[in-house]
Amino acid sequence: MIDPLEGAVDAPTPTRDGPDPTDGNAQAPPLLASYRCLEKQDRATHQRWFCALSVQPTLFGDWSLIREWGRMGAPSQVDVKRYASQEAAEAAFAQQVRETRQCGYA
Repeated sequence: MIDPLEGAVDAPTPTRDGPDPTDGNAQAPPLLASYRCLEKQDRATHQRWFCALSVQPTLFGDWSLIREWGRMGAPSQVDVKRYASQEAAEAAFAQQVRETRQCGYA
């Protein structure tokens, strides 16, 4: 009978790029540059809505503004807009927060 593990070599431990999380001085890069979750409530009809906004880096070096909105407890919608720089995405984020607040979200 042949032993399938005979002569097997241990696989190397996978490593990841970036700082060592066990090092006390290491800081992980932020996953979100900006994030805001706004809510709106209609007490007469007992309905609640939300709008979550975030700015995130993409895998291609640009930045995206991600907006998710809908009624709480129901499937939501997602919209992603890409920007060339973090500053442009942050400006669009601030503008979207202002517009959403004007619609009654807090």
